[in-house]
Amino acid sequence: MQQTTTTQDKRTLLNKEIKYVNQQNEDELKQKKKYILFIHNVPQDLETSALHNFMSNYGEIINLKLKKTEQNKNLGYGIVEFKTEEAYNKIFKEQELNGKISIPNSNISINVQKFNDSNRKKANRLLVLNLFEQEIPADQKEQKAQQINIIFEQIKKDLQVPHFKFYTEYNHKQKNFWVVFDFQYDDDKQEEHIYKTIKEKVEKNFSYSGAQNKGPSIIFKSNEKK
Repeated sequence: MQQTTTTQDKRTLLNKEIKYVNQQNEDELKQKKKYILFIHNVPQDLETSALHNFMSNYGEIINLKLKKTEQNKNLGYGIVEFKTEEAYNKIFKEQELNGKISIPNSNISINVQKFNDSNRKKANRLLVLNLFEQEIPADQKEQKAQQINIIFEQIKKDLQVPHFKFYTEYNHKQKNFWVVFDFQYDDDKQEEHIYKTIKEKVEKNFSYSGAQNKGPSIIFKSNEKK
């Protein structure tokens, strides 16, 4: 038997309070659920249409948007909304299994994470992994840490954004550094400016030689404002 969910709302009609009843079955309610994933590590020149075609292999897409610069270059992140829960779970499980989503016949890989729009309260976090191409011996980490902090303190000064902070950490196993940026923003334009500035500075100061896909991994994460 189809179960129904009843919602009640009080409305006013001719100065009299009435109860407005809305009945929906479970299938209708399920259809209203949104299956949205946050995409990050998107290459600067990857066409939105190409990414759409690739992700359509997982299931029907309702919406796919990538954040762009004024020059129409990718800022590295965006969202994809699938029509079905099956498609949503399929791509997310692949991410959990392989640690990334690889696009066939290319050296491109992206990452996805669950997107909770209600938790996105104008506060975000950037995680930058593997700053250096070569391993940094433990006896050099203090010197490198000082160099890193000088660079990121300058980024902080240039941005002049309230509630902007960062911290660096040395990974003893990988012999490399990673850094976390936490910041708050007023609107999408400011958020885009912060991301773009950090990305440009990281690529300038920590760019790798060799393959273009090699370099620091910049991961954008929603961060609920406390």
